[in-house]
Formats: sequence, structure tokens, C-alpha cells
Amino acid sequence: MGLVVTVLAEWIATRVLDLWQYSEAMPTLPLLDTGITPLLQRILLPPLVLRLVRRQLTGEAGRGSARGLVRVPCRCSPCACDGNPYASHETQREET
Repeated sequence: MGLVVTVLAEWIATRVLDLWQYSEAMPTLPLLDTGITPLLQRILLPPLVLRLVRRQLTGEAGRGSARGLVRVPCRCSPCACDGNPYASHETQREET
């Protein structure tokens, strides 16, 4: 569906509404005379973005380990996170 919308939008913008024109260097689809580059963007970018996001979320592209989050030592003093470096906490200190 996305490919059809892309080709249709390009065709309407360039042929019907005359919003822009392709340069001589732009490769075009023979039958529809619309640009190949927007079509390739629609095909290649979504899977590429999904792969990059998956790598970021699983930590495959991160520093330190092949998978998962990289553990760092706790730096709070006194320790309020029970040794969990990913815990969300605020360190409370008694006023003296």
C-alpha cells in the first residue's frame, strides 16, 4: 500500500499539480514516469530503521556486551538502589 501511495503521490505532484520536476539525472519508472529514488526510499528505509532501532534496544550495537545493557557500577552514596544500576531513585541524605 505504501508503494502505491508513494508512486501516486509522486505522479500527482509532478504531472497533475506540477509542484516539482525531476532533473535529467533522476532515474524514472518507464510506464509512470515517476522517480525511482522515492520508491527506493519507501522500500529500503523502513526495514533499515527497524533494524537499527532493534539493535539499539537490544544493545547489540552498544559498547561492552554483545547483547543487553551494559552494567555500570552504582555510584550513589549511600546506596539507595540495592545494587541495581538501572533503578530509578533519588538519594536521600540526612541533614546533620
